[in-house]
Amino acid sequence: MSIIGSSFTARLNFRFNLRAKFILMLGCIVAISLSMMFIWLFRLSKENLIVQVDAQARALLQQIVLTRQWIADQGGLYIEKRAGTRAHPLLSRFDIRDAAGKVYVFRNPAMITRELSEYSQSSKHYRLHLTSLQLVNPENSPSDFERAALLDFDKKGFDKSKDGISQIATENGALMYHRIIPLRTEQGCLKCHSDQGYKVGDIRGGLSIAIPMDETAKAIKRVKIFLVGAGIVFVSIVLGTLYIGVWLLVLKPLGHLHQAVNEHEAVETMMRAYLATGDELEDLSHAFKEMLLRMTRTYEGGVKALASAIEARDPYTKGHTDRVVHYSLVVAKEMGLSDEQLKRIEMGAVLHDVGKIGVPDTILRKPGPLNEEERRRIEEHPSIGANILYESDFLVNEIPAVLYHHERYDGKGYPAHLKEKDIPLIARIVAIADSFDAMTSDRPYRKAMDKDASIAEIEKCSGKQFDPEVADAFIRVLKKDIVK
Repeated sequence: MSIIGSSFTARLNFRFNLRAKFILMLGCIVAISLSMMFIWLFRLSKENLIVQVDAQARALLQQIVLTRQWIADQGGLYIEKRAGTRAHPLLSRFDIRDAAGKVYVFRNPAMITRELSEYSQSSKHYRLHLTSLQLVNPENSPSDFERAALLDFDKKGFDKSKDGISQIATENGALMYHRIIPLRTEQGCLKCHSDQGYKVGDIRGGLSIAIPMDETAKAIKRVKIFLVGAGIVFVSIVLGTLYIGVWLLVLKPLGHLHQAVNEHEAVETMMRAYLATGDELEDLSHAFKEMLLRMTRTYEGGVKALASAIEARDPYTKGHTDRVVHYSLVVAKEMGLSDEQLKRIEMGAVLHDVGKIGVPDTILRKPGPLNEEERRRIEEHPSIGANILYESDFLVNEIPAVLYHHERYDGKGYPAHLKEKDIPLIARIVAIADSFDAMTSDRPYRKAMDKDASIAEIEKCSGKQFDPEVADAFIRVLKKDIVK
């Protein structure tokens, strides 16, 4: 069970690095916050559009009420009966005829309201409807919405219900806005409604209006589409901006810090170049830098101590490592190599003979020439040293110097018989430094060469044992007396 849990945790950590976690967390926060904001904006926009329709309904109802009141105050209207003008059977008793024989039909407020509604409906604007719980004309029968509203008006009274009631409903697939207001009995209304028992001030019914909301629905849909699109764009911009900002301020410096930890040889340069952020990350980078530099110095000190211990096994090579390091560095500088390459060459030169730890003292300290078996054993030390360094990530870049510093430019060296540019540059430099120190050091079987003789030997071996470019650089520094 624990193995499965560990495996799952490992996969989870791999998939959700700091960048992914940041995007996921921030994305959720921004998406939820902005979604709530845009939902609120959509609802507000929708309510504003509906308020506009409601204001239109109120204005129309108020205008109709005023028109009806004016007509009632005038005792009704008479219009000349023409083609298409119909008389209402309930009002025909009020029709009149003038001296010229023209007939004028009577129109009360209810009839005027109905005809205005028909006229408006023919233009697809709105529909008016007079209704009551005490019907005189069956055409005024209330709908379910109107009946419920009228009962509420009677219960509350005119003053508390004069603003009316509204609803949005669908009629034959079309969205409609309904509003109904109560109608109060005025003195002029009694001409037609006195026989129903109404008194002035009584609620005698209601006036409703139905306004098509097709355009409003389209506007709401457009607002919804706009807000969704704007939300996606806004979220993308916000997330992108925040990500870039956090990447520049946090993730990039942390990435360089991680790189600096892994590439220890460039710690100081990378810290100085990339982590001067002026905030807590800079403090953290300084702490890491100091820690890594201390670790580097400690590690390098240990490596040099190891090299010194190996060198101490052979009394005839005392100081050999320090001299090879010195020669390698002055040649590398003469060739214009970078600080990073110089550091790598220095450590490669320090470790170039580390494999001699696997060579017996009897061979290392033998005063005379080596026999074939002894030479084979001594020629194994580059491979032994490389195998030792393979165990250390810290020293992996120095392996070429250890493994190939006995290769020759003409391919006759060992252990891999590499030739020319196939031999890593670090190995070509250490090789000539190692050979020069051997030439200029006393051995039991020969005396050291002088400076001129060593220059002549290097010139002779250039292109054969040594890289001509490296050999030329070495000769230049010898002639400049840069070499100690």
